[in-house]
Amino acid sequence: MKSALVFLMPVVIFGAVSGSEKFWLKKEERQGEDVCEEFKDYCTVRNECAYTFLFPNKQNSCPEIGQAVTHMQVMSDSQAVLEERIEQLLDTNTRLLERLEELEERFEARGGRFRRQMRRGREETLQNIKKLHRKHRWQAKKIKKGKDELERVKKVLNITLPIEPKQPIGLTVHPTPNAEGYIHFNPKHEESHTEYIHHIDNLLNTYLEDGNEISPYDICPPGPCPDEEEGRLCRYPINKLGEHCSTPGYGYQEGKPCIYVALDKIDGWKPETFTPENIPDEIKDIYNPNFVPITCHAKTNEEEIDMGKVVYHPPQGLGVEYFPYTEDIQDIDTPFQAPLVALQFPTLSENVPIKIMCKAWAANINPKKGEGKVQFTLHIHDGEWSMSDL
Repeated sequence: MKSALVFLMPVVIFGAVSGSEKFWLKKEERQGEDVCEEFKDYCTVRNECAYTFLFPNKQNSCPEIGQAVTHMQVMSDSQAVLEERIEQLLDTNTRLLERLEELEERFEARGGRFRRQMRRGREETLQNIKKLHRKHRWQAKKIKKGKDELERVKKVLNITLPIEPKQPIGLTVHPTPNAEGYIHFNPKHEESHTEYIHHIDNLLNTYLEDGNEISPYDICPPGPCPDEEEGRLCRYPINKLGEHCSTPGYGYQEGKPCIYVALDKIDGWKPETFTPENIPDEIKDIYNPNFVPITCHAKTNEEEIDMGKVVYHPPQGLGVEYFPYTEDIQDIDTPFQAPLVALQFPTLSENVPIKIMCKAWAANINPKKGEGKVQFTLHIHDGEWSMSDL
């Protein structure tokens, strides 16, 4: 009896196991059907699928599910590799950020060094400028002291030390005569005096700006320029030349031409006045110490009659307030405005060449050396004209 029980026990246990397995299989078949629905592209819903899902070690009973599970395992491994790679990239990024912070710190330190160098350079430049200013003031004081000493010596010795010009002072005539010294034209033929009018336009335009008289210049009062103001730019209004000689056309179409004269620009030169006993007889009646008189005469008495009356604008001559001319004071935008005297010939005879001599008068102009004078021939035609007559 006892032996029979021992023999039957494995059977009962086996039967129990088998029944339990079947129970769970039936119970999980329904769950397996839902799970297998997700894998319907790989296998059909059957007991083997549920069985395989519940018992992964028996994958061979459902090859398609085995392949899917294998694929999922590969994907899981790939994800692990990617996560590892991401961690490596994060570590690399952290190192790069640390390197960037280090470079920023170095750049900031170097930038501070550069700023300190620039500040030192600026301070050195300012110091050098201050030194130059001090040197300039010292030299200016030294020059002024020398001038004061010279003036003191001049007063003690009662002498005048004139400034010797670099070259003889000359007198220039406008418009420019031709090679033979002629200014000749026919009032009725415009082409004969077009060049002369164009020359005068260019001359007077240096005293104008956009049709308006230039304003950046000083309005200098009559009289010699004070020593402390030498180097100033004085404005010369062209209305001093008279209405006839400051209006375009300048009398050439009427046969009453205007001629303009000016002293040459000599750096540092300024006119000296005559003492009462040294005034030349030719200008005694018109002399004014605040002006350099201009006189014009024909070469012979006959030519003097043909020349007729000469009208001077301004009548006193060239104002001394415009001197001395200094090369350093002018530029393209503000040229030196040399004073002019306009000579108008309202009663000039026609068809007669007239030689005219004009002179400028000052104590330091020596006419015997050819200084301060100019000669030209004025000739008006009334007959036929051609360009070959120029």
